Amino acid sequence: MSLRLRATRSGGSLRHRLARNIALMSTISVVLLALLLDKSFDHQLQQRFDAGLSARASAVAAYLGATVRNAEPLETWMPEFREAGHTDFYQVWDTAGRTLARSASSHQADLPLPKVLGVQPHWFDLHLPDGHHGRAVALAFDLPDGDSRGNLRVVVAEEREQLDALMVQLHVLLLVGAVITLALVLMLSHWSLRRGLAPLDVFATTLATTRPEQPAAPLYRDDLPLELMPLARKFDHLLARVFTLLDRERRFARDLAHELRTPVAETRALAETSAYVEGEDELRRRLRAIADTSAEMERTMETLLALARIEAGLDRPATEPLDLVQLVREVLARNLQRQAVGDLHVLGTFPTECWILGDVGMLERLLDILIGNALEHAPRSEPDQQMYLALQDDGSFCLRNAAPHLDENVAAQLGRRFLRIESNPGSASRHSGLGLSLAAALAEAHGLNLRFDWKQGQLEVRISGFTPLPD
Repeated sequence: MSLRLRATRSGGSLRHRLARNIALMSTISVVLLALLLDKSFDHQLQQRFDAGLSARASAVAAYLGATVRNAEPLETWMPEFREAGHTDFYQVWDTAGRTLARSASSHQADLPLPKVLGVQPHWFDLHLPDGHHGRAVALAFDLPDGDSRGNLRVVVAEEREQLDALMVQLHVLLLVGAVITLALVLMLSHWSLRRGLAPLDVFATTLATTRPEQPAAPLYRDDLPLELMPLARKFDHLLARVFTLLDRERRFARDLAHELRTPVAETRALAETSAYVEGEDELRRRLRAIADTSAEMERTMETLLALARIEAGLDRPATEPLDLVQLVREVLARNLQRQAVGDLHVLGTFPTECWILGDVGMLERLLDILIGNALEHAPRSEPDQQMYLALQDDGSFCLRNAAPHLDENVAAQLGRRFLRIESNPGSASRHSGLGLSLAAALAEAHGLNLRFDWKQGQLEVRISGFTPLPD
């Protein structure tokens, strides 16, 4: 019990395992996507912001670098640098580090100048003269030869608090969107898992409610997923075989108990009363009766066991070439020696030989049952009775004998278990009613067709379906 519980705990639920895996993969995917989008948005916004700064710095450098008499102040054309702006700032130095110009919005406050400026623009963050957080770009602007200023060093700064606020809003939106998306994905995954694994729940419910005493409900349905159809077919096949085996075992036990109850009671009664019998002859008669009853029980058990083995597929035909004519003659001769036929005339029509593929043991037992049954039940009161055996042109075996004690209804039941027909009253032979049942089982196991027909007082037994030997 402990091992079974441990195995169950270690295996876990397939639904829970899939749910955990989906939740983990979904969380990782959504988080990675949110981080990627956040990084991309930040980069694009920062790049656009920096591009705007660089364009304004180039415009400031070009405007101040030109020598135009009576030129208008830069703030005239770029109002963002005016005193009331408080958002954009610039400052320009010459090669010696002297301030050449600054924006009115700076209120004479200096902007930081990087010590080293290369050909490419240099961006950096800073605190603006008004105390706000901003971002600036610095670049060196070459002047024409002969200009006393040498070159211009320009720094343009802009307040970035709106940009930071926009980034924060985007971060919040991405976080909320990621959480909502993850929640929706998990809910839809849970719903999909329930729908996708519903056939497995049906499997479990059907198997849990299956009882040996009730017919098994089929697991295979047309609406099953393609992956489950082979599993359903295999389960249905296995369940059918299990129920067939259970039915066969029940029938075997029931038949055995039914057939042995009376002989066992007779044997016990004879054994118990034999102690009070006087006379040696009477005691011998009782012992012979006990022996006959025991022999009957032995035959019944052997026949039931043979039926069970054949129906279970344990006894399979081992085919080999054989002459059916020779086999019929041998079985007929053995039965004629074993039974007193009296005035019964046995006629046969056989070709010289008839080679087929078959199991010698099964066919010999099948023919022995049919021929022995015909000889046993042939009428004894009427003289000059005939039994006819033949191998037809179509390759079938035919046996016909008089059976006035039968009719069409009884003939249709031949081959059913425990069907007892008293053809010769007073006969010393006793039958369990299993012979023709065994013959039918042998024919079916060998792939043959066994048929019983009764017409005008004659019973005809026909075996067809023999496999001819290839040329």
